Order: sequence, then structure tokens, then C-alpha cells
Amino acid sequence: MDSYRSHITIEFVRFCLNVNIIDYYLLLHCTYLLQPLDVGLFSLLQKGYGVQVDRLVRFGNEAVTKSNFISILIIARIGTYTKKYILSAWQGAGLILFNSRHVLHKLRHSQAPLRACTPASLSESPTPRNTAKLHRRVK
Repeated sequence: MDSYRSHITIEFVRFCLNVNIIDYYLLLHCTYLLQPLDVGLFSLLQKGYGVQVDRLVRFGNEAVTKSNFISILIIARIGTYTKKYILSAWQGAGLILFNSRHVLHKLRHSQAPLRACTPASLSESPTPRNTAKLHRRVK
């Protein structure tokens, strides 16, 4: 998730601790490079949705309406949010089997503000490296 301060609450951190989730915060202003949904899934969903709308129009319907929007979106989502595509999106962001070289390369070659997306800011990330550090952060 992004590191925006309102997204980090003690209640959320406690919940994560209770269910063995280590929350991982991405650098501010860099989520468009590192967010798996942005990197890999949203564009696929958009294409899949377009295919479904094209099919709808070909069969005589003229437009997407409130009554058929959800069913079209669900069909597109089922085709997009597969294990294969989800893993590929995380890999594309460099976050599956964390690949710091891939991430730093993307940051260096991005149009993001340099002060917000520098390798030095990686060490300032609030993401704990293990559950012991997570417990310390909660306390």
C-alpha cells in the first residue's frame, strides 16, 4: 500500500499482527511504478472490459447501462484477475521475490520527483522487515 499517513493506523497494524500479515508500504509518489494493480492488472481489466462491451454492442445492445454494467465488469474481472496475471503484476513491479535492483532501476528511470523516489528513501520506509520489528512498531 502507499505510505500516506492516514492509511497507517494503530488499529490496522494490530489487525495485521493478529492475522499474521506484514504490511508493506511503498514509497510516496512512486506507487504508479511499484503498485502491482497499476503496473499489471488495471490495464488488463480495461482491455477485458472493452472486449465485453464490444460483444454487448455486437449483439444489438447500444450502450452500457446501470443494469448491465456489473455483469460486464464481473466477466472482465474473472478473465483478468487470475493467479497467472496477479503473479505477473507483482513480478513486473519487482515486488515478488523482492528484486531491489529492478525497483531501483524503475525509480531511476521514472518521471517521479527525485526527492520522493530516491534509493536513500528505501531505508526510511515504515515497512517492518520481520514480525519482531512489527511488534516493536505497534508497541
